[in-house]
Amino acid sequence: MIPLGSIRIVSLIMVLIGAMTTGCGTTAPYRFYMLAPIHEPAPAGFAGAATRPLIGIRSVTWPDYLDRPQIATRVSQHRLVYDDSRRWAEPLQENFLRVLAENLAWRLKTDQVVQYPWPGGRRVGYQVVVRVLEFEAGPDPSAKLIALWSVRDMDHAEVVPTRRSSFSVAAPLADFDARARALSEAVASLSGEMAEALRHLGGRAMTSRAGTTDPVPRP
Repeated sequence: MIPLGSIRIVSLIMVLIGAMTTGCGTTAPYRFYMLAPIHEPAPAGFAGAATRPLIGIRSVTWPDYLDRPQIATRVSQHRLVYDDSRRWAEPLQENFLRVLAENLAWRLKTDQVVQYPWPGGRRVGYQVVVRVLEFEAGPDPSAKLIALWSVRDMDHAEVVPTRRSSFSVAAPLADFDARARALSEAVASLSGEMAEALRHLGGRAMTSRAGTTDPVPRP
């Protein structure tokens, strides 16, 4: 006959093992986030195809460290961490490109902003080329965007030489909703700089070469 005390000990051990197994099998639920375009009424004088040249976003190149669903946080100059339970709802590069295009259309009061490949084989008047260097929250705490960008004409001549733009928007590190909003604001600010450069080009012939336009100073 097994002593009662031994039965109790074995039962306690089984309960502890079950609790540990259950705990190990539990994972935090995923939460998904997205960048969003400017949420304001369309500006007065919104223009269509007849009054604006077609503007295309040719490409947005992306650093490999951002090419993953987990949201990145820069904790120091040389170290990043990824939150496995906080993720982007779609590839961040695609989300960034779409939001940038929507913001540009809003700022330029036009519906003539497209993404490559150009729809229906149409030829664009100006092409925007973007290279993102950094796009994450840091220890400040703030959300940061650093990007190089330029504008080319329909003949691929560079009419706005490469610029380096940097934006920092305050964002609490623990609040991922606020972080997504801050990163969206940074994209909105980038689109504002691009729109200003494109407005400067607006009165010139779409076939103008870089040498015939007023030079845009390098930073």
